[in-house]
Amino acid sequence: MTFSHPALLALAPIIVLVVGIALAAQWRRYRRLEEAFGGRKAASRLTSIDLHSFPKSRLSCLIVVSLALTIAAAGPHIDFGSTLDPEQPVDLVVAVDVSLSMTGDDVTPSRLDRAKEVVDAITESLTQERIGLAIFADWPYTVLPMTDDPELVRFFTASLAPDLIEERDQGLHSPW
Repeated sequence: MTFSHPALLALAPIIVLVVGIALAAQWRRYRRLEEAFGGRKAASRLTSIDLHSFPKSRLSCLIVVSLALTIAAAGPHIDFGSTLDPEQPVDLVVAVDVSLSMTGDDVTPSRLDRAKEVVDAITESLTQERIGLAIFADWPYTVLPMTDDPELVRFFTASLAPDLIEERDQGLHSPW
């Protein structure tokens, strides 16, 4: 196991010490408060907490939590030694939403046209990869299985339209 920021592990004993000192100071304050109330019996009648005993369970919980947070901040990760081989092609399936909501014009010229541009950019930048094309509105459909030909992906991408899928669910009120 390695850490992204191993220097933060040096803070663990310091944090535990600070938490312990803070809890001991609180306990001393409780003891003085108990004496101000007139002793242990009077303090137990006047308050709902035990001012006499040291909060060992609270100390142990705070120490465990502070150690866990310190270890998490150090960024632990396990290196399995496996890396991607840049020579091996990557299989990629691009899923495009062709529902009627994609005809919205909040993105110029439309969301669907923007999605087509993104697919074209992907096929231009990943020329050596295998790419497939799927569409969905209510249900997914495979338009093009995995292929090595980016021109074929661009050809099928150009024909994507919301009317490509005829069977559309009408919402929650429609029968199954």
